[in-house]
Formats: sequence, structure tokens, C-alpha cells
Amino acid sequence: MIKRHIKRLVFPNTWNVLRKENTFSIKPNPSGHNKENSIPISILIRDISNMTKNTKETKQLINDRVVLVDGKKVKTIKRPVGFMDVVSFEKINENYIVNLQKNGKLNLSETKNPKQKICKITKKWMSQGKNISYSTHDGRTFITKNNEYKIGDSLLVEIPNQKILKCLKLEKDCIGMFLGGGNKGKELVLTNIVETGNRQEDYLEFEIENIKYKSPKKLFFVLGNNKKSELV
Repeated sequence: MIKRHIKRLVFPNTWNVLRKENTFSIKPNPSGHNKENSIPISILIRDISNMTKNTKETKQLINDRVVLVDGKKVKTIKRPVGFMDVVSFEKINENYIVNLQKNGKLNLSETKNPKQKICKITKKWMSQGKNISYSTHDGRTFITKNNEYKIGDSLLVEIPNQKILKCLKLEKDCIGMFLGGGNKGKELVLTNIVETGNRQEDYLEFEIENIKYKSPKKLFFVLGNNKKSELV
């Protein structure tokens, strides 16, 4: 039997909601995002943005087709939205990016560029016709002749047509955010990338208040190069 709800007590730690207010809540549909860094659109609208007071009002808002995620209209309250997704409300002309707070909780931050989105490359492989395919953290696939992008880099793309505007390289002095670990939700500038050259995972070095830290490479999400973020 397929469960349509999920107990609030087992919510991912990134969901910025009260766990003991009700016993059950909406279970999100499957998506390209991992469960830890995504949340149902209904909870985002009702509990985080406070644009509606209850599920009935949220359903009405969705049914009016005035809520967009990455430029496409949302059709169900179970639609998951994840880190770096662009959420737009047409009636009030407001646009937001799903972001992480310093406490590691998912939240909304306003954006002036609702037609752009940052996607992290998670997989790379050769496809038919000598094309290169790239998969990103939100389940997208980009097919191109360009072989210069690497796993760990980010792509600044135009939505919803998925046109690649720029590659944000994982390199020294790039700025980004950690999606896990003790520094989850913090924007930091990389000081060094250490390639181990063996079975151990490569790691990144950065500083907080003149104290050096290390973190696994896979936890970092590049937001811009030369210490300048593309999020505006």
C-alpha cells in the first residue's frame, strides 16, 4: 500500500516546520532532488512563505496555475521543490530561490533573475554522436559538444529552456555553499583544493575567522567565481 502522507517526526532536518503541530503531513512526489534538500511546494507556500493559512487555500492557489517552479506551472501540491529551484508567484509578481539558511534549514530568498538558475554537475558521460551528457543535482540532463565542464562545477542556465549561459568552475577563490556537514548553509570562499590521488576523497580547504577547515569536495555547491556569487 502506497502511503500518501508522512509523519512530521521523521521530516528531514532541512524542513523548517514545527514537527509536533500535527501528526501527519503531505508526502512529496519523487523528483530529481534528493529528499534531504527538497520539500513539497504546499509546505513551502503554507508554512515557510505564509502565503496561505491552510491546505485548502494552498490547493486553490495551485489550481489557479499562478505558481511556477523553474518557469513551469505547478499542477499538484505534492510537487517537490529543492535547493536552487526558482519559485514564482505570478499574481503578486514575486520571485524566490529555494536556499539554505545558516542553520541548515530550507528557506526562500528573493531573486531579481527568475529566468536563471544554478545547477551543480553530478555526473558526466559520453553519449551518442560524440556528445557529452551532464546530469545535475536537480535531475536535469544537458547534452553538448563541450567537454570542458567537470563534476563539481556548476552551470548557470536559462529556465525553462535549459540554455547554458556560463560554467562556474570549482576552483580556488570560488564562492559556494556547503550542503552538508558542520558548515551546512554557509557561503564560503575556497582557499585550496586538495587532490589526494588515491582512494581517499578529494577535499576542500577554507577559512572561518582565520581558522582553517577541511571538507569533502562532494558537499560543496559552487555559486560563483572570483569571490563573487551569481545569486542576485
